[in-house]
Amino acid sequence: MTEPSAPSAGFSPELLLPVDVDVILLNKVIILAVIFLIFAGIFLYRRLVARKELPRLVTPTLTLSLLGLLLLFFEFQLGSLPRYGTIIAPVQNLIVLLCLANLVIYFVMEVGIRLRTGKEPPTFLRDIVTMVVYVLFALISLRVIFHIELSSIITTTTVLTAAIAFAMQAALANAVSGFSIQNDTLLKRGSWIEVRDRNIAGRIVNVGFRYTTLENIEGHLFLVPNSLLIQNPVTSYGSPDDGEPRVATLTVTLGYEVPPEAGRSLILGVLAAIPDIARTPAPQAWLVSLAELGVVYQARFGLRDMGRKESIADTVLTQVWYAAQRAGHSFPYPHRTVTAARPRDPFAFPPDEVAAAVTGCDLFAVLDEAERSALVSQTLLRVYGPGETVVRQKEEGNSLFIVMKGELLVTADKVVVGTLGAGELFGERSLLTGEPRGATVTARDEVRLLEISAAAIGPVIRDNPALMEQLSEVLAHREEANRESFRHAAASRKDRTRKEEYLVKLRRFFGFDE
Repeated sequence: MTEPSAPSAGFSPELLLPVDVDVILLNKVIILAVIFLIFAGIFLYRRLVARKELPRLVTPTLTLSLLGLLLLFFEFQLGSLPRYGTIIAPVQNLIVLLCLANLVIYFVMEVGIRLRTGKEPPTFLRDIVTMVVYVLFALISLRVIFHIELSSIITTTTVLTAAIAFAMQAALANAVSGFSIQNDTLLKRGSWIEVRDRNIAGRIVNVGFRYTTLENIEGHLFLVPNSLLIQNPVTSYGSPDDGEPRVATLTVTLGYEVPPEAGRSLILGVLAAIPDIARTPAPQAWLVSLAELGVVYQARFGLRDMGRKESIADTVLTQVWYAAQRAGHSFPYPHRTVTAARPRDPFAFPPDEVAAAVTGCDLFAVLDEAERSALVSQTLLRVYGPGETVVRQKEEGNSLFIVMKGELLVTADKVVVGTLGAGELFGERSLLTGEPRGATVTARDEVRLLEISAAAIGPVIRDNPALMEQLSEVLAHREEANRESFRHAAASRKDRTRKEEYLVKLRRFFGFDE
């Protein structure tokens, strides 16, 4: 027997009495071993026999108890050393208290509440019990392990507690609301609710400290703050476990050829034949509106599970359709009066203006009035927006264009050679000889052009072959005029190039480029 020594800072009823340190350590070994064996048995049973998910406290408690036993071993070996003894003993005592707290929580929740109710304990209740047990064991550790007076802690933390409470108003509001929701039978787990102002609906899956979890008919989970459910109007449809069916409504529209009594009988017959619809309250069918489309009825029937409302509605509407078809009734559909109207061309020119534009072209001056009239009847109006290319250089073409409105830019080999305005034409060589386009013509603003194709002028020439000699003479004159324009543009470009070269030389000679 060793000499009596001062009591160690261990958790045991004998702590206030002068007992052996070995006895205290032995007590802690027994406590941890018992806790380890209990949770190890739970672990093996849930994994190997029941094949269910482990409660959340089992694995952490097993780990903590093993760690505590390991620290006890070190305390036995190093307890005589002052430095190690004072460090290991408090830590080991905290582990013992935490394992005991987990054991209490497990027996309260899993044994007490689960066996009594036969259901999974709500998360909100589990969190409350966990918090209360941990707070109680924390107070015990402060008094027994650290020898701190609780009255001094309460006095010094009053202001801090008030500040924390002020900063956590939203969290506290959700926690208090969670108490109300947990105690409200209309908002119990499994109930279907709807918050219409927030467009939220679903089945209550869980009620926690901060939020309530809802599952909608698509299986999506919504985390709704508890305070929102308390502060907004909520419609409760109950749960399937209540046994009391809830009334659901559905709109059905039938044609005006169906008498109201026949319509109601048809809908009630369908409702009575669906086994998932409750017999009490009795299904009803009300005529609610004589609408433009048809006669509108509202079907009302009881459902024990509001989560199946969409699938039941599908069944009801499907069977109503078949029943109406068998009875020879048709469903209304929208009627519209369609009036065919020829759209007005916003770019059209009066025929006399088109004829005047064709007559005013020197190329067609050799044609007589009948030939010009035949050509005008085949003329097409083309509209191009700013920046659009009408023809491209070296592309194939077989038509000419007369400018009625707007301005176009003419470029050859990427060099601007001129512009075209109202009354001018381009593309005559492609029209009469089929040669590729000699330049690119681009609209500078919105332009309106008259296009005359080879198919339009071909019959005129075939009827009067002598026109070919006159047209060839006109083409020769226009080609010479175009060449002169190109030579003038090339000379101007060459002069600009020489001017720029001399400007560079002058700036370099007089030192302006340094």
